[in-house]
Amino acid sequence: NFNYVDKIDTEDKAYFLGVLYADGCNIEKRNSISICLQERDKDILEVFRNKIGLEKPLTFRNRKKEKGTFQNQWALTIINRHLSNTLAKIGCWANKSMSLTFPDLSIVPENLLNHFIRGIWDGDGHIGLYKRKKCNSIFCDVSLVSTEMFCDKLSKVLRIKGINTSIIAKNKSKITRQLHINSKPQAVEFLNWIYKDSTVFLKRKYDKYQEIKKLYEEYNES
Repeated sequence: NFNYVDKIDTEDKAYFLGVLYADGCNIEKRNSISICLQERDKDILEVFRNKIGLEKPLTFRNRKKEKGTFQNQWALTIINRHLSNTLAKIGCWANKSMSLTFPDLSIVPENLLNHFIRGIWDGDGHIGLYKRKKCNSIFCDVSLVSTEMFCDKLSKVLRIKGINTSIIAKNKSKITRQLHINSKPQAVEFLNWIYKDSTVFLKRKYDKYQEIKKLYEEYNES
């Protein structure tokens, strides 16, 4: 189904557009679209392969042979002019890591925005729990790395929902930024929003979300 992203009108389309924004590579000159994910995240690529109706199997990449610290990957590659052109028109173009912009509502409607952000976050987001021994408390860090333009717009979207963020330069880059949600209640609120009515997601991040949510509920009950 090379018309899969012609209209973003379902949860899975919004989610996988987010994944493509984060981890996709669209080389228009070659009409080539590819996604490479860590070996442990193979399942989500299989879901995308089934959704788009691709019969070609995934490709395994043994990155550990190149360097011991590298992680092995699974890759999905599609060669199709229409799909490549469409993705370029809706923000997923070549070298987007330096020029990624936030899609407007004509591309991703508001009712599907949380699924799109979940896709982005599954690709470029981080979730961590850290214990502070001195005060016997737990610090929660939810963050996302993207361009300054993307982070600024997402920050405004979240502010409307009452979720405050901080944005810092990533490795002193003039373009890349890291958006943080450090407040545990607001981190949980953000995660509740992106996982609302969800059926597709990276299981390892979803499990971490459930862990944070449980700890937060236990803290409020104590």
